[in-house]
Amino acid sequence: MLVHALHRPTSTGLDPGVAVAGRLVEEASGHSVGGAIVAIDGWPLARSSRDGSFVVRHARPTWASLVARGRGLVGEAKPAGGTLVLESERARHGRIRLVGSDGEEYVRCWCNGLADIDLEGRRTTVEHVTPGRYTLEVIDEAGMSTAALTVAIREGQTSRVALD
Repeated sequence: MLVHALHRPTSTGLDPGVAVAGRLVEEASGHSVGGAIVAIDGWPLARSSRDGSFVVRHARPTWASLVARGRGLVGEAKPAGGTLVLESERARHGRIRLVGSDGEEYVRCWCNGLADIDLEGRRTTVEHVTPGRYTLEVIDEAGMSTAALTVAIREGQTSRVALD
């Protein structure tokens, strides 16, 4: 095994994350699925108990996908999220970046790449945003950041941000 050591100390901010809990049931029969592996964003973090219940105590606040595998079954869930509405008194053009507390840019699609959030006109709506705190950056047509605001997205709620 080859191990590379860092030559200078680094630090990163840690937060406790969020708890994600649920119950796994077989869709066809409604029976509990015990012993299944529960992974969030590709990381196996829990195993379901006999009654199908599971708890992941420290998931990233901006988790995007939960996959459960067990007894030859597989299921996937995604957070319903919240809605972000950006409003301006004048027409705006450019794009928005949402950067999570972990420093990662929010991805607006269930794909393997970044999806731009375009800012077009006086009102832009972004649905199904994973709950959490974000830094919202407004990027103009020249690619320059023109504003940085903090926004909190809550499950099932709409957050409105005035850009003027």
